[in-house]
Amino acid sequence: MTTMNTAAATFRTAHALARRDRASTRVVHRHASTSSEAPSRAQRDSIVERHDHPALHDEIELWVRRAGAANGFADIPAEPLPSGYDFWRAARTRRARMLAKLLSSMMRVAMATLRSAYAKYRSYRDARATYDALRGLDDRVLHDLGFTRSELESVVAEHYGLAERTRRRVE
Repeated sequence: MTTMNTAAATFRTAHALARRDRASTRVVHRHASTSSEAPSRAQRDSIVERHDHPALHDEIELWVRRAGAANGFADIPAEPLPSGYDFWRAARTRRARMLAKLLSSMMRVAMATLRSAYAKYRSYRDARATYDALRGLDDRVLHDLGFTRSELESVVAEHYGLAERTRRRVE
């Protein structure tokens, strides 16, 4: 019975300290002691200034509440720990987000590749149409333009950037 009373008293003291510290205020009490005896632990604790972070106090209070409720000494019900199902749902949600990011980046790369391939195809198609149009001209018109029938593919490739320019441009 004494162990239970001691544990309950310890819990109440820890809970009270956590509540007091939670506000993150400065607690300074000066005890004017005329006797030469050493101050008690409570006096020493009350002299110390508290500058801890409030989030730390909230966490400590939460653990104190859980410990007290688990041991049966708390008059305040403990907050339940997350269940395995909650962890599974959180993992599933995170996995879904990561897969969505992965798929969206893959789609961006695929779309860029398709755009590039389509641009090359259009360029080839336009070059082919130009070659066919030049091939339809007779030799006299081609000579007036400044090249022969054997140069048609080369002229078209240079015009569409498929080959390096070798002819001088006259403007």
